[in-house]
Order: sequence, then C-alpha cells, then structure tokens
Amino acid sequence: MISGRIQSVNDQIAKVLITSEERPKLLEILTSPGDTSIKLEVYYQSDDIVMCLILSKMTRIYRGMEIGGTGIGLTVPSAELLLGRVINLFGEPQDNKPPIIEDRHIPIYSQTPPLNTIKSGYGVLETGIK
Repeated sequence: MISGRIQSVNDQIAKVLITSEERPKLLEILTSPGDTSIKLEVYYQSDDIVMCLILSKMTRIYRGMEIGGTGIGLTVPSAELLLGRVINLFGEPQDNKPPIIEDRHIPIYSQTPPLNTIKSGYGVLETGIK
C-alpha cells in the first residue's frame, strides 16, 4: 500500500514524500485516508518524491497530511445515462439530478493508436462550416 505525507504546496502543485517501499504510477490518484474528497494526480516522480496536481479544494490540504494511493487513475462513468447530464471531473453530477449509478467506468486518458492504424491521404475535409 502506498503511503506518504505532503511536504509542500505551491499553487496547484503538491510535493509528496513517499514513505512506503511501493511507489505510485504516473497519473495515479492519491487521496487522504482521513478525507477521501482530497484527490491528487501524480504527474512526476523521482526516488521518494512525487509531484501531484491538486484536483480538490486547496484549502483542505496542509503540510504533513497523510496521503495514500488508490491504484487507479481518473475514471468517469460511461453509459447512456450521461446523455444530457452535467458532471464534474470525478463523474459526480452537477445538475441537481439524482446520482449516476453505473458500474462501467472508463479512464480519461486513452492509449495512443499504433502508427500502422493511422491512414494518411489528401482530400477535401467537409465540415459543414461556412
């Protein structure tokens, strides 16, 4: 299990000192065991320091706060239920309608397609814009 403490906070970036032997992966979400609304996304790592983008309210984050890993990156629900709905980055509804209950979540970052699947060529691209 990944564990650590926030060492410093500068604007939207939190510097986390990892105290466990296991290291978080890039783009993994870290959270506080005491407050699961705290969400940090790992974007850089060195030996025992990771730099994270703060995705939650900065006023709730402080130096020395305990941080743990989730083992997953950012995901959002994927279903027909989302059509016409307004959700935030975490898939939570923002339109005062009932919560979205969906078992299928997809990551917000996708794999790049292999180069042999990309077709190139010349032609007119019709967009419908005048």
